Amino acid sequence: MTRLNQWTVPHSGRWEYAMKITIYGKPDCPYCLMAKDLGEVLEAQGKAEVEYIDLQEQGIDRPALEAITGRPAPTIPQILVNGQYLGGYTEMNKALGGI
Repeated sequence: MTRLNQWTVPHSGRWEYAMKITIYGKPDCPYCLMAKDLGEVLEAQGKAEVEYIDLQEQGIDRPALEAITGRPAPTIPQILVNGQYLGGYTEMNKALGGI
């Protein structure tokens, strides 16, 4: 399992969080909005950099999303952490909600 809470010390000597979360979702999806909200909280706390990608806006269909994640995508959101597949909102909240 990938460590999701890796810290780095850049040349400035200040601790910074080295986590990039990418959320693929749609605006009419409640779980997508909850994932986006959790991502915004983590970003505001300086714990992650978050990118929300609107599937409809970007024209990404299910086969394209599956190609991006490398996994079947029966539901949304689909979430990657540091480029590695994490799962959906439930997995994101379980893995990252407590940090």
